[in-house]
Amino acid sequence: MIEKVSKSAKVIIIPVVEDIDKFFPEEYEVHVYRIIQEAISNIIKHSNSSEAIIKITNNKESVSILISDNGKGFDADNVKKGSLGLSGISERVKILGGTMSIESKRGEGNIKNINTR
Repeated sequence: MIEKVSKSAKVIIIPVVEDIDKFFPEEYEVHVYRIIQEAISNIIKHSNSSEAIIKITNNKESVSILISDNGKGFDADNVKKGSLGLSGISERVKILGGTMSIESKRGEGNIKNINTR
């Protein structure tokens, strides 16, 4: 998905992806896919960034997903309350037994850090 979007978007998306195949039960794998899909969609639609990094790390006991971009940033507290995309990501993270944090300031880009199990 990351490669496909990179070819068609105006944003350069740099994937740094470790193998997480079979880490999650099959019925949970779709949640990881949708988290990444929604994050990329938000970057393309809202960030005005030229570059983004999607880093997925297999820590043996957990998976970490770090999503960052060099876009315009946003007020994270206000957007979390009203964003369907971010609330959908948050719900999927909860299903995976994880936590999520967002760091963003206007004019400084965004960082979403997701840790599971």
